[in-house]
Amino acid sequence: MRRDQRNFLRSPTVDDYKRNLDKNVRAQIEAFCLARVVQIVEAINPKSIVAIGFDTLKLFGASTPDLANDKGRTLTRTGIIVGQSALATLHLSGAHISNHDRDSIRDRVLCLSFKLHHYRAVRGTD
Repeated sequence: MRRDQRNFLRSPTVDDYKRNLDKNVRAQIEAFCLARVVQIVEAINPKSIVAIGFDTLKLFGASTPDLANDKGRTLTRTGIIVGQSALATLHLSGAHISNHDRDSIRDRVLCLSFKLHHYRAVRGTD
């Protein structure tokens, strides 16, 4: 693929994406994008990753429910992306999240950020 032929895709919904693009084309897009994610993660070596959408985390393997609301709806999941700890949130634009649940997700992500900062400060690596 030539450099000027690389494109990022956006679709209103996953169903639209699947309906409008052939399965083989979607597989090529996925392979292209996943290879770039691996390159980026290996280059920056993050301590943790926040992924938007459970399907994003699912691309890299198994995940475990992490945070649920009072009705039992999973708000965040944990897993591994390219050997790094990852936290995935419900998709922020497509999951019809209540304000309370959105605040809970925010607090969970901030908690993760605080723990990493604290860990680095204690280890003298911040």
